[in-house]
Amino acid sequence: LLCSISVPVVHSLYFMDSDISGGSRYGMWGWCDYSLAYCWGNFLYWGFDPFFVVWMTKVLVFYPIACVLTFLTLLCLLPASIRSEGYEPEPPSIYPFMAVMACLCSVVAWCFSMAMFAIARLRLRADGFTAGFGACMWLGFVAMLCLIAV
Repeated sequence: LLCSISVPVVHSLYFMDSDISGGSRYGMWGWCDYSLAYCWGNFLYWGFDPFFVVWMTKVLVFYPIACVLTFLTLLCLLPASIRSEGYEPEPPSIYPFMAVMACLCSVVAWCFSMAMFAIARLRLRADGFTAGFGACMWLGFVAMLCLIAV
C-alpha cells in the first residue's frame, strides 16, 4: 500500500532520488523537482527521458494490484479464523490461488521497479549526477519477501 501512494502523492515515500536540477524524487505516479517545488505526473505512465525506460513505468501498476490481492487473500482467511467448539474451520479453496497471485504480482512489481530504477540510476550516474534508492524500493522488497514466506 505504501509503495502505491509514493511521490507525488506522499513526498516522503519514493523509489529513487537524484540531485538532478537541485533535487528530484521519483515515485509510482510521477516525479517531483524540489528546486522548482513542482511535481509532474499524477498518472501511471510518466517518463523522464533519457534516464528512464518509460514503458517500464506502466508495470508499477502491479504494486496496487498486489495490495488489493493481498487484502482479498486476508479476507479469505477470516472465516477460517472463527473457531467454535467441535468446529475446525479451513481456509476456502480459493485462498491458495489468491495467495499465489498476490505473491506473483509483488514479485513482478518489485523486479520491474528494481530494473527500471537501477537503469535510471546508472544513466544518471554516468552523466555525473548522484542517485540512490528510496524507501519504497525496500518496502516493496520486504513486502515481496513476506508474501513469498506465506
